[in-house]
Amino acid sequence: MRIVLFNPESRILENGQDLYVSFSDACRNLRLKKQKIEKDEPWVIFEGYENPELAKTLTGLEVSVLRADLPSLPKGQYYHVDLLSCQVFDLQGQLLGVLQQILPTASNDIWSIRTPMGQELLLPDIEGVVMSVDLANKKITVDPPEYADEV
Repeated sequence: MRIVLFNPESRILENGQDLYVSFSDACRNLRLKKQKIEKDEPWVIFEGYENPELAKTLTGLEVSVLRADLPSLPKGQYYHVDLLSCQVFDLQGQLLGVLQQILPTASNDIWSIRTPMGQELLLPDIEGVVMSVDLANKKITVDPPEYADEV
């Protein structure tokens, strides 16, 4: 079956690896029997789901890995899950809101920040806008572009 990766460049999947599938009633451990890249898309076969009819039962379900199985990232790079729910401040220390969603685009990610007034503020995740990330304190400091003052 074909899977969609949050990070299309990821090469984390390995045969024999345990992955976690979110069924409606519980999260279950499934062992990856085989994986391959075909036409730039990842395809997998799980043990016990070799039959195409059984594999169809997994359609639309979320597949994840344990945090411990994720590779370390270089300085200045972060996993989306770590950034979500961080408070976002401007250079003057004013709270702009909370990072709610990260929208991948071809050139850079766009951060969706929920302001204290309930509005959505969109900021590009680019150098010159994102000034610092402090994961220990769940705090991000940004220098928003001029248009952000309109929110």
